[in-house]
Amino acid sequence: MEFTSVQKLQKTKKYQWKTALFAFLLSVAPLGGKLLPFGVSFLCAVPKKERKNAFLGALAGTLFDSSVPLAVFCVCFVFFVLRAKDKAGAVSAKTKILLAFSVAFLRASYLAVLGVTSAKDVFLIIASVLSFPLFTCLFSGYFDKRKAIRPKRYDASLVALAFCLTLLFSGVKLFGISVALIPASFFTLCAARTKGFAFGGVCGIICGLPCG
Repeated sequence: MEFTSVQKLQKTKKYQWKTALFAFLLSVAPLGGKLLPFGVSFLCAVPKKERKNAFLGALAGTLFDSSVPLAVFCVCFVFFVLRAKDKAGAVSAKTKILLAFSVAFLRASYLAVLGVTSAKDVFLIIASVLSFPLFTCLFSGYFDKRKAIRPKRYDASLVALAFCLTLLFSGVKLFGISVALIPASFFTLCAARTKGFAFGGVCGIICGLPCG
């Protein structure tokens, strides 16, 4: 009985560190030159029992942000607001989306203050407003306890996670070819094998976007 308890504890600790690592990787995946929304979105989406580890991973990822103080503030703001909400009761999906929106407008305001001199700057501001709540909603599907009756939402979360992890390699090229093709191909093949060719095709199209 004691041996079984130790095994469960070891598995739990491994899973918690995987959550922290995942949060870190998502935090450094760039949607744009100055836009790193996925770590905060993931932190908003994770359930209470995994939030501390996601916080640590996202906090480590802020070191790669173009504005470290602002990034640290956003991650801490999300974590402590959710922690306060947990004490008052269960955190609703609406609360998580609103929290993501508040961070989105803060980051968009920061980008606007830096100056809007090109169409790319406008795109980054719009992407900032939309990406934080959108990916919070998508990532939430991965942790939904009702996956069996909401399979499409869960599938969408898998594609979103694959897209974000592919973005990690979007800026790396080898002999003029994007290294992002490797994870994109891997995720596409895994998706096709586990959920069919239709799902694999959708995953391939989405993951192919960061490949250039």
